Order: sequence, then C-alpha cells, then structure tokens
Amino acid sequence: MKQDETPNGYVDDHIGNEFDITASYKIYPNLTYMVGFGYLWAGDWFKGTNASFQIDDCYLLMHQLTMTF
Repeated sequence: MKQDETPNGYVDDHIGNEFDITASYKIYPNLTYMVGFGYLWAGDWFKGTNASFQIDDCYLLMHQLTMTF
C-alpha cells in the first residue's frame, strides 16, 4: 500500500505489504472451523517524521468455530 499524499515531513509514502491466508474445515453440517494467518511487512510510512525510528513487522494468527442453526 502507498499513501495517496504524504504529510509534510514524513519519511516515505510506502505503508507496507500484507499477506493473508485462511482455511476452513466443515466438521459437521452445522459446525465449521476456520484458521487464518496474516503478515504485514511494515513500510517507512509508520516512521512518521522520525527517520531513525525502528519499525517491526507484525503478524496475526486467528481461529474461529462457527455453529449455525
């Protein structure tokens, strides 16, 4: 992602790249399990106006159990 307009003094307009993947498994006709993973390669936009600020990448791991009736 890129910022449309970079605010004054910001280091860069590159927000980052994101990768997402999910998988679902139907346990029973009315019960489904879902697991997901996301990873963000954070860009320099998060540094704001401080070029020496250290930015870490972040990730998300989630799971969900859904019952319909």
